[in-house]
Amino acid sequence: MQDEVTQIARKQARSLCNCEQITVAEGWACEEFEDKMNISCPIHGPCRLGVIVSFAVYGDPSVLRLAELVREYRRRCLTNRKMGV
Repeated sequence: MQDEVTQIARKQARSLCNCEQITVAEGWACEEFEDKMNISCPIHGPCRLGVIVSFAVYGDPSVLRLAELVREYRRRCLTNRKMGV
């Protein structure tokens, strides 16, 4: 019976989860990526962005900003895993 309750809870939780499997991060839209980083999921806490695919124009200074944001996101993920989130 406990397994059935767990399965039902998981199915219902999936409909509430707003995590992504793939996130596109564009160098010219760093603010949008930063906003996605700060969204929270009702199930997991910090929203999981899945595989991050980044596009940027070579030589554009926003490339550095985007790389910094991706590193920050990955650090947060590691911290949250260690804390059990």
